[in-house]
Amino acid sequence: MKKLTQKVEKEIIAYIENHQPQVDWGNDFDKDSLVKILENGMDDYTSDLYEYNLDYICELEDYLIKDVQENWPDYDEDQIEDLCKEYVCIDMNLKNLPGIGNYV
Repeated sequence: MKKLTQKVEKEIIAYIENHQPQVDWGNDFDKDSLVKILENGMDDYTSDLYEYNLDYICELEDYLIKDVQENWPDYDEDQIEDLCKEYVCIDMNLKNLPGIGNYV
């Protein structure tokens, strides 16, 4: 396995930035969610969303890391994973949250 060079790191970082995953909320709207927002505020609600969907968010991160490793197969997988974890940022995509996305 080759070690990552600065040039390859820059390529990988550019790839990551152009392929950042987004949470897909689907089309279901839960009226209880609106009640929670009104009672606790949007910040608490989005924190809860993050916590409830942490496994899904981690899966999205893992898919991108595997994708990068497959696109740079000659390089050390552990180095690629460490680099990816510094730059992967899952978009919570709150603007597309059914029913309340317009208010975020």
